[in-house]
Amino acid sequence: LIVADPSSFLAEEEHRTPTRGSSRRIHPAPLDSQRRAGLFTMNQEDVDKEIGMLLEEMARLGTKGEDGKIRCKFGALIKDDKCSNIFEAIVGTLRAAKKQKKITFEGQMLLSPTHDDVDVIEL
Repeated sequence: LIVADPSSFLAEEEHRTPTRGSSRRIHPAPLDSQRRAGLFTMNQEDVDKEIGMLLEEMARLGTKGEDGKIRCKFGALIKDDKCSNIFEAIVGTLRAAKKQKKITFEGQMLLSPTHDDVDVIEL
């Protein structure tokens, strides 16, 4: 077991590899919180694109109700192979679409299997 001490961390600018036979591992310095947060953000264009794809998948998996709105069960979205390949975080996409008033569903967030029978309705 090799325990890294604080002196084993290098500044990001330095690129050094451990020498052969060295017992010390060299780790890159951790990213600051702003850069780390930037890795996981999506711009509005990407969010809008995912919402559009969600609406297409709802049309494929759901049915048109008497009011003309497409309804799809949350469980159908979660369990569909194509949807699981398209959406990295479908729950986040659903929340974003609800916030933009593109869809509606009961409650704040849907979780499987508890909410599998909840209707997701296109507005």
